[in-house]
Amino acid sequence: MKSIRVIVVEDQSLERVGLPILIEKNIPECIVIAKACNGKEAIELINEQKPDLVFMDILMPELNGLEVLFRISKDNTFTKFIITSGLTDIEKVAQAFRVGADGYLLKHTVHTELKNAVETVMSNRTYLSPEIDKESLNELLSEMVKNKKDIFNVLTSRQREILQLIAESNKLGDMACKLLLSKNTVKTHQEQLMERLGIYDIPGLVRYAVKNNIITA
Repeated sequence: MKSIRVIVVEDQSLERVGLPILIEKNIPECIVIAKACNGKEAIELINEQKPDLVFMDILMPELNGLEVLFRISKDNTFTKFIITSGLTDIEKVAQAFRVGADGYLLKHTVHTELKNAVETVMSNRTYLSPEIDKESLNELLSEMVKNKKDIFNVLTSRQREILQLIAESNKLGDMACKLLLSKNTVKTHQEQLMERLGIYDIPGLVRYAVKNNIITA
């Protein structure tokens, strides 16, 4: 059987070490070629290595997994993406599929569902952990497509990135350093973000970020 080249994206060090071992032990055709600890590193590795399959967490600092999916999946036809997450909220799951996930695997079921999940997505089918209500998911996805009001339609990529940095308590100077932009440019983006959302205080932006799965509470 043809080998499956895999990248694991996980900010938690124990899981970043443990998941590759589990993958290669249970699925001999899988070869973990790289690991990333954040979204920015993930984008670089995926574009460079062009893996067959990526396992990725949602909640990561600076650039979350959903943003990575949104940026890459539009132009990527060679890689399958399985989200590995402890989040079971149906809105979070729907958002993952909305931006390009091929599978959604709950972390506490990885040991029992891993092989099935990989076989399913590599056969060009969608995998969903059985604990998630598929009917409710499909209804919510249809509503998202119809209304076009999710965060990926409301905000630009840069605005979403700045929203996450703000929600993670980064100051203006910190954001400028991380984004390689001037403070004035970051301030302009922040003002445009607030104007777009109609939210003019930091606590309000944080609440919006939590509600839209940019960070966790």
